[in-house]
Amino acid sequence: MIQVGKVWYACEEHIDPVLDKIVDEYARAPDLIPLSTSDQEQGPGCHWCGKKPNYRLQLSVSE
Repeated sequence: MIQVGKVWYACEEHIDPVLDKIVDEYARAPDLIPLSTSDQEQGPGCHWCGKKPNYRLQLSVSE
């Protein structure tokens, strides 16, 4: 069974540093999911700066 493990959010400006940090820490790339305008209004801001996110980055874990 595959479940979502960790989730981060990133704005357009900071997608690269957030992605680099995840890959450095977990040694694998997360799924990169573009957010709709309504999704940008809900939930947390960019992991790097706190602004409205454009992307959700998630690592899946297998059980």
